[in-house]
Amino acid sequence: MKKKKAATRTAKKATKKTASKTTRKKTAAKPKKKTAAKSRTTAKRKTVAAKKSTAKKSTAKKTTAKKTTAKKTAAKKTTAKRSAAAPRKAPAAPKEEKRQAPVIPMRETAAPSPSATTTSPAPPPAAPPMPAEQPIGVVTHYYSHLSVAVVQLNEGPLRVGEPIHIKGHTTDLRQSVESMEVDHQSVQEASAGQIFGLKVRDHVREHDQIFRG
Repeated sequence: MKKKKAATRTAKKATKKTASKTTRKKTAAKPKKKTAAKSRTTAKRKTVAAKKSTAKKSTAKKTTAKKTTAKKTAAKKTTAKRSAAAPRKAPAAPKEEKRQAPVIPMRETAAPSPSATTTSPAPPPAAPPMPAEQPIGVVTHYYSHLSVAVVQLNEGPLRVGEPIHIKGHTTDLRQSVESMEVDHQSVQEASAGQIFGLKVRDHVREHDQIFRG
């Protein structure tokens, strides 16, 4: 019986030793798991913090860039307003250099020669004025299809071959008497007071004056 009790005691002691060993092993293994979990959580926290810090930095950079662009645009607007408001100064005209006129030496006038003092020859006398033309008749009618003028002779006589001048407001004709007719009969001479037909070279009109010569 004593042997059995001793064996049970040794068995209990052995089981206690093994239980204590296993508990020690578990306790030793448990902190390792906790440290690994802690390291993971800390790493996660660090990455999150790093991401947040990078996001904050990027947002801060964007805000600073926006502020700088806004400042630049405001500066451009103010410069444009100032340039539009301020009138442009006209470029100063170049100063003209005063040029002195060249001095021309005066030439000494030579004494007039005795030959130059002689009087120049007198101009020739003017031609005597032409006597004014005197009218000898007037045109009373004109036949354009025959080129014949009906003439009333006031001063005569007038012969074939003599030069005449027919003049009016729009008429200026010089010719010689080619043919004359009285009562449809050709004549060589017409006296004062007669009415005859005269062959003309150009168009004449009523009330045109006829001059001799």
